Amino acid sequence: MKYLPRFFAAVALVTSFFVATTGWACTPPFLNGRTLTFTITTGTGVFAKTGSFLFSTAKTGTAYTITPIRGLTPATKGNYFYTPATENTATIDFNDSGVNGFPYNGTFDVIEFTSPSGGNFHRGATSGAEGTQSGTFMLTTSREDLNRDGQTDVLWEDTTGHLTLWQMSGISFSKGVSLDSLYDDNEGRSRDAAWRIVGQEDFDQDGNTDLLWQNRDDGSAKIWYLSKTNFISEETLDFLGVPDATWRIVGMADFDNDCQIDAVLQSTDGHVQIVPNFRQTSFSDGVAMNNGAAINLAWQIVGVNDFNNDGKPDILLRHKAGYVSLWRMDGLTLNRTVNLPTLPLTSAWKIVGLGDFNRDGQMDLLVRHNTGSMGMWFMRGSQFIGAARIQNGVPIDMTWQVVGPK
Repeated sequence: MKYLPRFFAAVALVTSFFVATTGWACTPPFLNGRTLTFTITTGTGVFAKTGSFLFSTAKTGTAYTITPIRGLTPATKGNYFYTPATENTATIDFNDSGVNGFPYNGTFDVIEFTSPSGGNFHRGATSGAEGTQSGTFMLTTSREDLNRDGQTDVLWEDTTGHLTLWQMSGISFSKGVSLDSLYDDNEGRSRDAAWRIVGQEDFDQDGNTDLLWQNRDDGSAKIWYLSKTNFISEETLDFLGVPDATWRIVGMADFDNDCQIDAVLQSTDGHVQIVPNFRQTSFSDGVAMNNGAAINLAWQIVGVNDFNNDGKPDILLRHKAGYVSLWRMDGLTLNRTVNLPTLPLTSAWKIVGLGDFNRDGQMDLLVRHNTGSMGMWFMRGSQFIGAARIQNGVPIDMTWQVVGPK
């Protein structure tokens, strides 16, 4: 798998603004350590009409890098200044020393957050012959990056509750770090096999990944709020109120664009339900999927994310025989089912995580063989484009399971 090219070209000094507007409280408080994937869909200008690029920011400071994905001019870098104005607006001012500036001479650009994970943008030239361009953008959520190093991490939990973080460097394993320091017997945070991590998300929008736990004995849930890999506080989700422990949280996303995280639950009898804003509502307020009918028990939900970059979360399902399908969602409504026939389908490989590991703006699948070997399947939308093994396919003890990102 090839990495994206990172070559730089000198560009004259410019000052440009993005004005972020949204009808909801979606505007993030800062962009440090985040990546936005921009896709041009209409107009003419500096970038090709069908071009796309990654805008990546440093985890500290004001540096940014633009890396082309397709149909673009050479990469560039500089400094930016991000200022949230209200809960609905923010500005990004690009202005650097003049050596490598943002290549939007004399433009005024508007980005609109229609959800916490992205929206639409429009750039219009105020001088010169750059033209106007519009399109969409997606914000890589910090739920994939626990230690905020700009890379997608892999979180493991063993059968007794021990936690380990695989710090990745793109598609390669870098090192493993124990997270058992999150536990503190004196503060009541002891390892308990009944409590399992079922998701990770930036619930309080502070740029840090938080952990969602669910009790397998009674179905109750709680959130650990973190700062990087340090424990900050705990919230018990009294509102969720699942009927019984047969209901498991299997994914999270903002399906209804209200800038609140919704939970997807699947019962052991095959019923699926989405609970909007599950931190403040109850299971009874949920919306049943598949017209309330149970799905075949051979199918299990293995993750939730936006595979086709339309700004709407998709639900990924895997059949025990190895078949994989996507539920294309439109808000809280199941729009259609899409099969993924190009995947190397086999019952021996299971999907255990989702994330953009190779930083191409597309969702990849983290997979595990029944021998314990780990690998990645690289995707472009719903199409399989390649694969790679992790740590040369050396098996990992099956008492350890991947719990995120999903």
